[in-house]
Amino acid sequence: MGSMTSPQGIQQCSETDCDQPAAFRTRTRASWCDVHITAILRQGDVEALEPFTTLKAPRCIRIPNGALRIRRSDYENWLTDCEGAA
Repeated sequence: MGSMTSPQGIQQCSETDCDQPAAFRTRTRASWCDVHITAILRQGDVEALEPFTTLKAPRCIRIPNGALRIRRSDYENWLTDCEGAA
């Protein structure tokens, strides 16, 4: 896999020998550039309904044991926004 971050702090694509910036950032998992995300989707015969980078998750909070939680109000607001966009 490629390097996680460049000297400027931009996360790089995890594909070997790819110098493109990743389409998303992650702390511990692999991330890929738009070109490789498209190739992965094509390989699985999957077509994205909209660009990958427009995906927004509800706001999460980290609790003392390290797990992530979503406040009910944040989840309901996010769900309402998703329904409005559909």
